[in-house]
Amino acid sequence: MPLLSFDLSLTIGIAAAIFALGLTAWLHNKWSRGNVLFALLSFCFAFWLTVDWFAVLQRDALPNQLALWRILFYLTIAFGPALALHAAIVTSRRHLPIRSWLCYPVSLFLFGVIDTAFLLRIAFPASDVGSRLLEGCALFAVIYYSVVLIAIAVQLYPIIYSRLADYIERRRAVYTILLLAIFLVAGLGQFLSMPFHVGFAFTLLGAAFFILSSMACIRSGLFFVKIPAIVVFTLALLS
Repeated sequence: MPLLSFDLSLTIGIAAAIFALGLTAWLHNKWSRGNVLFALLSFCFAFWLTVDWFAVLQRDALPNQLALWRILFYLTIAFGPALALHAAIVTSRRHLPIRSWLCYPVSLFLFGVIDTAFLLRIAFPASDVGSRLLEGCALFAVIYYSVVLIAIAVQLYPIIYSRLADYIERRRAVYTILLLAIFLVAGLGQFLSMPFHVGFAFTLLGAAFFILSSMACIRSGLFFVKIPAIVVFTLALLS
């Protein structure tokens, strides 16, 4: 059996492009907060796009490999909102408020509850406690992701219509809202299905994330990340 089927070539190619873009941004400046956050957002999105590929490979995977993949998957979707809010604060050039740090313990709590729910389903398959717990997590995730998206809009909306901000700052704020909205929609979709079939729609979201983030980094320095256009073009061709 081939390692990668023809149907998954486009999806995995876009995932590779997103991952390479984030890795390039991180290697460009490893200690910059904006570069690190953009890299983490890219790594999470690229990981979500590998769901269908892993579904094909898991028949031959070892139990430890399956457990490690699931832990990483739950970790990315649980901490996605915290990373997105942190990235919006970086764009607004404000210090991270104390209340914004609450997203990280909330995400950690959510990850712990999800992991506990799946362990209960494995240890007690006849009981529906694990399934009920996952349903509660899904409801909480809808509220959590929605509140974070609203907080991002509130954080960046004044910059877009501020007369004191220059054109680059306003354009950077618009790019940030659009990109983080795509990221949060993708993360919430994966959260509600734990995980779900990627399909063509999710592949389009991945392509939109790559194209929008590339344009934003080149034209406005999204999250203060600067990536040359030739690098983006080369990554797209290689992928």
